[in-house]
Amino acid sequence: DTGETRPLQLPKGFEAVPTSWFPDGTHLLLSAGEASQGNPNLWKVSILGGGPQKLMDNASGGAVSPDGSKIAFSRGDAVGLPEIWVVDSDGSRLHRIAEANIPEASVAVAATRSQNHVKVVQFADQS
Repeated sequence: DTGETRPLQLPKGFEAVPTSWFPDGTHLLLSAGEASQGNPNLWKVSILGGGPQKLMDNASGGAVSPDGSKIAFSRGDAVGLPEIWVVDSDGSRLHRIAEANIPEASVAVAATRSQNHVKVVQFADQS
């Protein structure tokens, strides 16, 4: 750890939350969306410079696989149930892998060391 810091080159009004590092150590996966859009999107940004690249609309909680080839994330379906999706790290080959069974649940996604598994945690409002 060098302790070096670098400012990210983000457009004005771009409010993002980092969700995962890519294994190359120079790219971050961000969840961001403009207030007018409502739904967050997934973005990839280099810490070495350049603007963010949008990877996926209506996506949040992204986790990059250990080899950097896939991204697992959650998104709401047409009636608001969270679904878990996987996409290649360039935004191609999107497919749904699971659906939450609790309406209005919060879902957290995490990649595992295995290339064939994704951990999903569901939080339900108990009020």
